[in-house]
Amino acid sequence: MLNDPPNTRTDVSRHLPLLNALGAAGHVSQRTLAQRLDIAVSLVNRLIRELLDGGYLEVADASVRPFAYRLTSRGEEYRRDLSYRRYRSVVGDFRAVQRSIRSALQRIRTNGTERLALYGAGEIAEVVLPLARETGFHVVGVVDDDPEKQGRKWDGLTVRCPTRLDELAPDGVLITTFRHAQEIRDRLAEAEPHSVPVLEL
Repeated sequence: MLNDPPNTRTDVSRHLPLLNALGAAGHVSQRTLAQRLDIAVSLVNRLIRELLDGGYLEVADASVRPFAYRLTSRGEEYRRDLSYRRYRSVVGDFRAVQRSIRSALQRIRTNGTERLALYGAGEIAEVVLPLARETGFHVVGVVDDDPEKQGRKWDGLTVRCPTRLDELAPDGVLITTFRHAQEIRDRLAEAEPHSVPVLEL
């Protein structure tokens, strides 16, 4: 693996997108790069200077403006290294999330909950559902407030409106969203009759 360029700690988050953009179209202005990457032109200029100084980029033709940059063989290797590190980081984060969710589910399971309904048919629920089944829950259904999701098939389940939650007869309702968790909890607490535990990860 290559060493990072000196004094650069933003290599994966800033160098990699720039290297990818230049690899796709090297003959492009710094202003256009800034717009594509949603960063300041001055930052694009600084990052390109770092990559040039590090031997990762070279100017293909200094007589043409804007300059046409191309990745050197060292730059190609650096880009592969950064891509690998980003992938490794994402996988590591995902596994950490899985471990945390699995631990929470095991704790809920030991409290006697068997029939579980999920509240929220988003990305978190996509991770929770297989882990819940693996932990021994019978996932009876999923509900979501978004009308566009309601009625859709979702991993063998049909997404329902939350007003139909009682029809699922769950032992517990697991909130599978972090953004609106308190709002959902408050709404469920006001529902009558309501005796099913509301759970969070």
